[in-house]
Amino acid sequence: MRGKAQEWQTSLEMNVALGRDGTAVIRNHRQSAMGIRLEVIERVTGNRRANNRQLQNQQENQQQTPVRISPKLRISLRNQSDHEISLLDTVEHCAFQLVSNKQNTTGIINTYSYMELPRRQCGVEANWMVHSLQPKEIYFIEIELSDPMWFVLNEDKEQEQGSLRNNWAGYRWIYQLPKELITKHENNEALWSSSLRTAHFTAGGIID
Repeated sequence: MRGKAQEWQTSLEMNVALGRDGTAVIRNHRQSAMGIRLEVIERVTGNRRANNRQLQNQQENQQQTPVRISPKLRISLRNQSDHEISLLDTVEHCAFQLVSNKQNTTGIINTYSYMELPRRQCGVEANWMVHSLQPKEIYFIEIELSDPMWFVLNEDKEQEQGSLRNNWAGYRWIYQLPKELITKHENNEALWSSSLRTAHFTAGGIID
């Protein structure tokens, strides 16, 4: 039920009891009420480094033919429960955060860091809208990473994700609301306040 690449994935939730000394014991588990799916709508074609060189040459020669160096993605959230679930999001999709995977010395991904998307106007005071999902209903967004809206801040420069160096570890998108926003909507019993992570994807548009 965890799912495969570009298919629906369901997290496993744990009910854990903690002892006074910090010892954790799993008491129960269940499949999450929300499923998530990451799809590549348009992939990078050819060699990414060659595409970057071609893009640079086109920019220098002021050519207009576009070169795709970053993928176009679709992220979908599905209510897999038997009751209504509410999501919050903005026009700029501030509920979704891009993170860069970090690997340890053995090559295993064990943590990640948040990437700043400076063109988005996010925060608790942004225009957050409620999206109520009935059972089996889906909420999805499409992300064109070649659009300046999704450029990331790297070394004090706005850069397209596909042009970043040393990005072989890949990325994930996380649906995650600010804690202050969850508190603000605490009267909404149907609000989904947990985080959801997509599958790992690369700058070339390959999903694991």
